[in-house]
Amino acid sequence: MPEPKVRFKRDDGSSYPAWERKRLGEITKQVTLRNGMNDCYPVYSVNNQKGFIPQRDQFEEREVASADRTNYKVVAVNQFAYNPSRINVGSIAYLKENLSVIVSPLYVVFECRNGLSERFLNEYVRTNYFHNQRRVHAEGSVRDSLSYDGFANIEMWLPCCEEQQCIIDFLASIDDVISFTEKEIVNLHVQKKDAMNKIFSKTVRFKRPDGNQFPEWEKICLGDRFTFKNGVNASKEAFELGGIKCIGVSDVYKCLPIKAENVDGEVSLNNKDIERYSVNYGDVLFQRSSETKIDIGRASVYVDNTDAVFNGFVICAKPQEMFYDPIFLHNALQTKSVREQTIRLGAGAQHFNIGQDGLASISILFPCLEEQRLIADFLSDFDEAIAAAKKELELWKKLKKGLLQQMFV
Repeated sequence: MPEPKVRFKRDDGSSYPAWERKRLGEITKQVTLRNGMNDCYPVYSVNNQKGFIPQRDQFEEREVASADRTNYKVVAVNQFAYNPSRINVGSIAYLKENLSVIVSPLYVVFECRNGLSERFLNEYVRTNYFHNQRRVHAEGSVRDSLSYDGFANIEMWLPCCEEQQCIIDFLASIDDVISFTEKEIVNLHVQKKDAMNKIFSKTVRFKRPDGNQFPEWEKICLGDRFTFKNGVNASKEAFELGGIKCIGVSDVYKCLPIKAENVDGEVSLNNKDIERYSVNYGDVLFQRSSETKIDIGRASVYVDNTDAVFNGFVICAKPQEMFYDPIFLHNALQTKSVREQTIRLGAGAQHFNIGQDGLASISILFPCLEEQRLIADFLSDFDEAIAAAKKELELWKKLKKGLLQQMFV
């Protein structure tokens, strides 16, 4: 057999038995129990990121299940379910909660036989080895679909139960670190939001080094200090050719200060158009259209000196003079007050748009430049901590992925 690069040993140092080659049909069993009495089981779906979730969470507070659910499949604790047409994106999970649920009749439900741990199999189905086999046994012309018969024919190498448990415990310790780091990121975002609410409502004020107060904040209408311009509408070929960094909606939507190194889009333009659509340090980029009203006019500030331009789905606001700290303004643009103004200006029914005149009417409170810089530095500390935690999270996820490839054959 192909030997895994990472093996565990018993406490006494001796080796566990060699892994055995098994078809999944030998170590799993299909379950076909239906909700024949139309009992009121909760309706669940399988999400490729979160596993089993209530169907209302999957479909934006809607249950798409019919009133007659007698044909729905019952899933008990420690049983698996997957969507045959979406297993290619990881829509397979086992039910950890101590309850029974029902899922769409389209789902495949199965359970593990003796000798196979549910948690071990749940890790295995995330590996490239499983998905390579899945592709071989899937059927369909337009979209691949994996029936239970196809699933049952997939082969895997299986360690003994004791070594399975060692692998599970080891990966669980990594999952604990990943979960802790994810919670840390969420907490940092909450703390930053709370700090921003207090700062921009002026509940908390910074003071000069000598202890004296800074001047009162000044309300400024963006149209009085900025000029607005729509972006470049180049040909498809120009965007395919690339050349100069081109800021688009996806860059603005992140609501992070924009740096050229994080912009993926490029476009080929002549020098005249590059000058016409150039983006400079401190310029504000707005999302001009959106499928939902809540996302209209999202904004980010360019904080780089690298040459870049912006595309036609973005509006750029250029200051007539540099009277603000770009990081301060970026954070101000994310506040509830500014977002409420912007959302009210969005026009449309199924698709929402905002124009230059609307953006020009938005007003923002600006402290003096010295206080702006203190606020920017304070909030940047949160941003740096969040960025460091995200980097650590990606490293742990990469480590786990690498270990999975070395442990599973």
